[in-house]
Amino acid sequence: MLQVRRLEKIIENRSALFIEQLDINGGDVIAVVGPSNSGKTLLIRLLSGMLLPSSGKVLLDGENIHQSSILRSRIGVLFEEDLLYERLSAQENLVLYCQLHKLPRGRISELLELVRMSDQARQRLSRLAPTAQRRLAFARTLIGSPSVLLLDQPVLRTDLDTQALFTRLITRAASEGTAILVTDEHSLLA
Repeated sequence: MLQVRRLEKIIENRSALFIEQLDINGGDVIAVVGPSNSGKTLLIRLLSGMLLPSSGKVLLDGENIHQSSILRSRIGVLFEEDLLYERLSAQENLVLYCQLHKLPRGRISELLELVRMSDQARQRLSRLAPTAQRRLAFARTLIGSPSVLLLDQPVLRTDLDTQALFTRLITRAASEGTAILVTDEHSLLA
């Protein structure tokens, strides 16, 4: 279970984000929807342990994630940007991620198949369509079999088939007990 208690981030002497309490249990899918610059990405960075809060706690199974790299390794994160290496192939991107995070490489082929990229495994990233790059970034979030998924606007740069695929993968992960938080953007003009 991911728990947030009195989480606050102060930026330039003002409260940029404050959450009194939030609980995400295994199997939950929570959506955070808001306009651009409303703090969705900031929330993802705080929940993933990439950014320290000004006050409050983020707990995973009762332990503070900001004090344990082992806990943070149980969190899969998909950011708004794909953060992939253009000169590497799809497969090489996943291998490098495993090396950097000391994860086993055994699931790479399975995950490429899961996101329907087995036939593009050896393609350089620069030759892949934006929607294929997004699928690869999504596959990367699943490598460590995370107990928490934090997905920042996962449907950016995707086609309808990829959106349907992500919906199935999110539903499957939730049914297997993964706690999931998804952000999306809406316009105030809509």
